Amino acid sequence: MERRGIAGTVIGTGLIIAGSILTPVGIDKIRKEDDPESTTGFPEAVLGSLSLLTGVICIIPGAIEWHIGHKKTKEYQILIDQRKTGLLISPGYAGIKLAINF
Repeated sequence: MERRGIAGTVIGTGLIIAGSILTPVGIDKIRKEDDPESTTGFPEAVLGSLSLLTGVICIIPGAIEWHIGHKKTKEYQILIDQRKTGLLISPGYAGIKLAINF
């Protein structure tokens, strides 16, 4: 869970950075174009805007998952550290008894 959260956050951050670069570039190309029928800069502006939106959609659940996964990992590590593994060999009624304690 923690790794998925990290991946979602990293991907979302990359998309936000790409979108914040592409959107102004596309808008600038649209402003500089004299022909009103031209679509120069429109794909960059749309792709940048969609990239920003997708990045935000990825980064929010990614950060939440990262946080929850980190907390669970710490809890599990504490449980593992608290448990002791032991091997108990003792004579039994019909031979040797082997018990593993967790």
